Amino acid sequence: MRSGLPHRSHLFWVAFFISMCGATAARAQNCGEPKGTLPFADGEQISYNLTYQWGLLWVPAGNVTFSVTDTSLTESQGGFQFKGEGASLDTWDWFYKVSSTYASVWDSSCNPLKFERKGQEGSYVYDRTYDIHPGDSARFYRNDPSKECMDWPIQLGDTCAFDVISAIY
Repeated sequence: MRSGLPHRSHLFWVAFFISMCGATAARAQNCGEPKGTLPFADGEQISYNLTYQWGLLWVPAGNVTFSVTDTSLTESQGGFQFKGEGASLDTWDWFYKVSSTYASVWDSSCNPLKFERKGQEGSYVYDRTYDIHPGDSARFYRNDPSKECMDWPIQLGDTCAFDVISAIY
């Protein structure tokens, strides 16, 4: 008569699989560490058509575009600007209007220096700026029209700081 317990060989293979997954974990990069060959290039762009699933129906709802451009931070130092721009289609604006821009500026070592988030989601309007000084501090600015402005300093110490765009890249 068989019990409801799995056979011993099955337990062995499950334990073996779990241990192998842990043994091949990827190593995270350190802040300021040279990145080698970059996985993106100046002028790179990708666009998505966004859909809303309503039961069995898939209805077009918006568009979003992500882009990368080289930029000059100073006369001698280059960097990158990453931008994500999205908006709902005109047919959805009556229901829930969305128009957002996310922009991130990095130095040549891929450390984020500035992040801006501006847009509207329904009746909520936002305008945020984050100035980041790697290995030191960051400042958060809120310039929302419906609320008072805010300037908030953040001490980072030697920790890494990433915004939404730089964390993805």
